[in-house]
Amino acid sequence: MIGLKPASDYKWGHAINSQLLLDQTLKDASVNAIEADVIYSENQQQAVMGHPPQTDSALTLDSFLQQLLRSEFQSHQTQTIVKLDFKSQSAFDTSLDLVARYVEKTQFPVGLWINADVVRGPGGGASVFDAGAFVESALTRISDKVVLSLGWTTGGDPAGVYTREMVQSMHEVVSRLCVDGGVCVQFAVRATSVVDSMQALVPLLDASEQFGMTLWWSAFCLRPGELQRMRSLLHAWRERVFYDVCIEQ
Repeated sequence: MIGLKPASDYKWGHAINSQLLLDQTLKDASVNAIEADVIYSENQQQAVMGHPPQTDSALTLDSFLQQLLRSEFQSHQTQTIVKLDFKSQSAFDTSLDLVARYVEKTQFPVGLWINADVVRGPGGGASVFDAGAFVESALTRISDKVVLSLGWTTGGDPAGVYTREMVQSMHEVVSRLCVDGGVCVQFAVRATSVVDSMQALVPLLDASEQFGMTLWWSAFCLRPGELQRMRSLLHAWRERVFYDVCIEQ
């Protein structure tokens, strides 16, 4: 992906949703990609860092972004990634201006990934987002150079499979809104499902050189053999596949 390091060079900090975790992450020079979740606090009437069922947080999105700026974590020179995973429409709507100002200050939009689960996936319910409206808002209100990280809703079964129908629904979103403009898209795929879903997922990777995949999983660490199997299956697209997973030591 132009402007970023090779995908294999990124070490992720996952769910950096508290002040403690943010402090620890910014002190860890080996972490060069941060994934954090954004919810809406009714109490504070603003976007804060947290993951459902959490409903509030002491760390606001505003503070989170300001601390990234003060730490100089992100720039063309550092080539770091910040992935914001929005959990509700309210969280997204109230974040747009803040995130747009952050992009203006870093001048590195390709390093900012805007994520939401916009299509129904394995075991998941209906998305809380209108996929088309989410993509359009991200590209017009924030920057048309950000990376769109689009995922599927998922349920509790870690072995659930992404079907052709689920992938086709995602393809309709990106083919209509992204291909002609050359927008970079990362498809957020549950790592525990990717092996059994490869046949369905490959057409997305083949649709555009601007399309890639981020494998995520946080419930438990994967075994090294599992990671190696994924890398082997995805070898042809290795420069576009990122791994936001924990590996057993």
